[in-house]
Amino acid sequence: MRITTILLLFVTALISACTTVAPNKQQVAAMEPIRLVSQVTLPPKALYLGGASNFRDKGWLGAAIAMADRPTDVVLTEFLSAKKIDVSEIVFEQISAKMKKTAFGPKLSDVGRNEMKVTIAEYGLGKGWGFGDNMKPHISIKLIMTDAQGVVTFSKNELVSGITGELPARVFERWLEEPEALRAAYVAAAKILADRLLEGY
Repeated sequence: MRITTILLLFVTALISACTTVAPNKQQVAAMEPIRLVSQVTLPPKALYLGGASNFRDKGWLGAAIAMADRPTDVVLTEFLSAKKIDVSEIVFEQISAKMKKTAFGPKLSDVGRNEMKVTIAEYGLGKGWGFGDNMKPHISIKLIMTDAQGVVTFSKNELVSGITGELPARVFERWLEEPEALRAAYVAAAKILADRLLEGY
């Protein structure tokens, strides 16, 4: 799993390096108004990038009932929905809040000719370092802006995952028992993403 995670990070970094378009502050200041699109694209199913777990043997009766022999990613997706943990909304709120504090802030408008869109390529839980089953929020994201002619004027990819040191880690069973802790963890992950995406502005 560690090798898989490292490869995932390497590929993401490689893609990011190839697709990044980053104007400087002076270029941003000269831009026409920017509309931050509130609808965030989100995959239909969360990812669970960890090993299988036998909840019954570990005494996690509530988690065992929730699983009912279903795939872990399905359980995670349904759990997030049931607890109203909307990762797309969380990500948008953090990026919007951060953007208002940057050089992009004065340019934000409801009717901007430039459009800034947030796309979540992946989300879920990823395994942390070590041999345990601790899981952390996993989000792969793209922030892209196009002008009135459809030309890309800003583009950047970022990822937080199981090896992101600043994020809290718990075994999957514990996340199922503590939904508010999971919500807070996704907020922390989204804040890290926003800071990285808009660093330097």
